[in-house]
Amino acid sequence: MPKGWASDWLAQQRRKTKLSPASVCPCSSGWVIASCCFDSSDGKLRKKIPPIEPPGPKTHFAHDGCYLRDTNNCSFDISREHYLSANVLEQIAASEKAVKLSGAPFLAEGESKALPVKALTAKILCQRHNTALSPLDQEAGRFFDMLTSAMLRKATGPGSTKKNLWLASGTAVELWMLKVACGFYFSGVGTSNRNSIRDTHSIDMRKVIDAFAGKWEERAGLYFNGNVGTHLTTAFHVQVQTLSDAVRMGGVRISLLGLECDLIFDTAGTRDGVWTGVVYRPSELVFDTESGRKKALLLTWQKGVPERSINFGTRPQATSQG
Repeated sequence: MPKGWASDWLAQQRRKTKLSPASVCPCSSGWVIASCCFDSSDGKLRKKIPPIEPPGPKTHFAHDGCYLRDTNNCSFDISREHYLSANVLEQIAASEKAVKLSGAPFLAEGESKALPVKALTAKILCQRHNTALSPLDQEAGRFFDMLTSAMLRKATGPGSTKKNLWLASGTAVELWMLKVACGFYFSGVGTSNRNSIRDTHSIDMRKVIDAFAGKWEERAGLYFNGNVGTHLTTAFHVQVQTLSDAVRMGGVRISLLGLECDLIFDTAGTRDGVWTGVVYRPSELVFDTESGRKKALLLTWQKGVPERSINFGTRPQATSQG
C-alpha cells in the first residue's frame, strides 16, 4: 500500500494488520484490495461505483412527474421513490420496529408517527432515472451499516465486530445526499416554517443536474460538521433538515447516528470567507470508543481531493444499540 494515505494512525494499522494489496478490501466486498479498490494510477484506495447515467441511447423524453425531466432522458413509466433510502430505512425499522416520522408539514408540531418503510415513498422519478440512481441507495445502506459498526457496536455481544477499519465511497455518499435533498423537496416532506418547502422555495435544477454529472459549484459538496476531537452523542436514528435562504433551497443537513453532515449543491446566498466547524470531503473518520479502541471509516474521492481526517469521541445514549 502507498505511503501517505490518510493519518499516521492508519499507517500504524497497516503495519499491525499487514494491510497490503493481497489483504481483503475494507470495503466489505470480500475481494482482495488489488482486485477491488486499489487504483494503480496513483496507488491509492478508491471505491468503485457503477455509473449513475441511464444506460443506452438518450430517450429525448421528459416525464412531467420526474424531477430529472430536464435531462430529456426519461422513461414513460413513473416509479415510487423513497425520500431517504430503503436500504437505510430498513436498518432503522429492523432495530426500532418502526420508522418514526416527525416534522413533516402534514403532522402537527411536535407530533411523530410510526410508519412502515413502504409508506415513505412518492412518485417523483421515472423508472429509468430511479434505476440509474439505485447504486447510490445501495452504497448509502453499506455506509450506514459501517457507521453503525464503528460507532455503536461493541467488540462482544450481539452484533459485535472486531473490525477496526471500513472503506466507503465518499463520492457516492455525497451524491446520495443530493438525491435525498431532491426527494425531500419534490415529495413535499421537506419543510420551511411548517409549510412544504416545495411551495415556499425554488430549487435550481440546472445545478442539481450538473452535480449529478460531477460538475459541482466551487465550495459545493459534502461537509462533515466537526473538528479534530469533536465528541458525538450517538443514537440509532436519521434526521433530515433542508438548508435554504429566504427564497431558495440549496442543500440538506443529515444526521446519521448523531454524525451531522451538510450537502450544499447551490452556494448562492452562502457567506464568504472560511466556513468554520466543518470539514470538506474528509478522507478519514476516526472514532475513539469508550472501550479505548480506535475505529476508522475511510471515504474515497475522485483524484485531486486533499486528504483530511476528523477524530471523534463517541458517547452513546442509553437507547443506543449494542
